[in-house]
Amino acid sequence: MQEELLDSFIDHILQAPFNVTSIKTRERINDILIIPSLDLIPFLSHGSLMIADGGTGAGIPGVPLALALPDSHFHLIESVRKKADYLKSWVRKNRIANITVHKTRVENTPIKVDIGIARGMATLDKVLENFSGIIKSRGLLYVQCGERVEAIIKNESFILKSDKKVGQMRLLIYERF
Repeated sequence: MQEELLDSFIDHILQAPFNVTSIKTRERINDILIIPSLDLIPFLSHGSLMIADGGTGAGIPGVPLALALPDSHFHLIESVRKKADYLKSWVRKNRIANITVHKTRVENTPIKVDIGIARGMATLDKVLENFSGIIKSRGLLYVQCGERVEAIIKNESFILKSDKKVGQMRLLIYERF
């Protein structure tokens, strides 16, 4: 069932009537979007969690993770209305109960979560600022990024706990204090 839903999700991305990603083949979507999303599973397999995917765009990494972790609830946050509406239509059509799509900016989302996830969203300082209001105290923020991003060790809301290579991407793990 999850594999069929993942295939349906990839079709949804490929059939978008507007640009939800610059990646246009099934194989590249799998290699560049899906597999790196699923690389986060070991960090999120701690029972029932509230997780926010900020700047989700096409639904990456939130949708693949939600399909793999049905006991957690995923808040997919996208400020571009047409992308959020398109994603919401797929979630509704496929009755994915553990996903809520929010048409807003991360910093304006009225939720509190255990974990935040960002990938390709903004500059790192902006990501930390945007997520500071929605992650609970002692919660974690996972930032998937490239090697050239300079890690911020500490700011007014977060402290860097780990900087490691996970699969194809670099993963910065911050704790909210």
